[in-house]
Amino acid sequence: MTWFGKLFKKNNAESVALIEVGPDSIAGGFLYTKDGHPPLLVYANRSPIAPTEGEDRIGAVARTLSVLGEGLIRDGAPLLMRAAGSGRIDTVLVSVKAPWQETRVRSEKIERTEPFQFTRTLLNTALAKSAETPPGRLLADEIVVGTILDGYETRASLGKRASRVSILILSSFIDQPLSEAIAANLRKLFHTESIRFVAAAALRYEALRALFPHEEDYLMVDVAGDAIVTALVRRGLLSAVEHAVSATPQEKDGWLTALKATLEAITKRYPLPRKFFLITGEAERASFKEKIELAPFTSLRLSEEPPMVISVAPAQFTEQVTLGDAVPADLGLELMATFLRKLKE
Repeated sequence: MTWFGKLFKKNNAESVALIEVGPDSIAGGFLYTKDGHPPLLVYANRSPIAPTEGEDRIGAVARTLSVLGEGLIRDGAPLLMRAAGSGRIDTVLVSVKAPWQETRVRSEKIERTEPFQFTRTLLNTALAKSAETPPGRLLADEIVVGTILDGYETRASLGKRASRVSILILSSFIDQPLSEAIAANLRKLFHTESIRFVAAAALRYEALRALFPHEEDYLMVDVAGDAIVTALVRRGLLSAVEHAVSATPQEKDGWLTALKATLEAITKRYPLPRKFFLITGEAERASFKEKIELAPFTSLRLSEEPPMVISVAPAQFTEQVTLGDAVPADLGLELMATFLRKLKE
């Protein structure tokens, strides 16, 4: 990963509050990490976002987060104390999903006539170049998802020599009023300024790389409520992210139309791989998988073969994350825990 990893302690014990804000629910948990051990999720809970009469969506998110946070402190802190020896939180990691957040991938290029050493200073200069911020949104974070030196993707690129460097940067933008409401709420709950927002697409990309390290070409399809985010991983690199909201959420399969719109946007730049990794709630997982497999997407593909859809489920995380006693499995929080573990390695 990148400089984002420096926000967390490496090779040390740390307690992290995990918060995932989606279109229809919010999840919260406490994670204890210690060198040499899988991260331990000591507490997890998820609450639906249900606006009351006269309440807007941001108000509903803030109220739900407040109630969920009180439960974290009341029920989760004693469990964290038992596992870590202290109930104090070092950092709060927040993942905000669509439609509250959108992500974009851009490329910054450095090219010279003679080979040069790619240094952290050059990397930071590339990161310092401002991404165009959509109206009403706030730049939450920027993460380097890949570096290509002289045409070859290189994981440990710093210190290497090259004539051409392409840096793939994923920028995350969050609804500004919502991000301010979340941050204010979390500062009050945990009495800390160490609150870090992360792009859901980047988080999922890194988590899937940990789960399936040999996969190089695939689509990540994240369905929650009426929002869909489709990300393309090409040659192991996160290359494109597209968002869509179902125009007809009242229709049973309105999400399928939204998914097709994201795929059409991706095919304007890249061919589609055959493999899909589906990330969605447990109740919809089997039916969504079947519908993608049977969907008429042949016209968007170079191959006549039907798509291969792999449903991402909590059972796949047993080697990545340990659940505490009686802690319910939660796909969103386990993806976050896997992402954090990868940062700290």
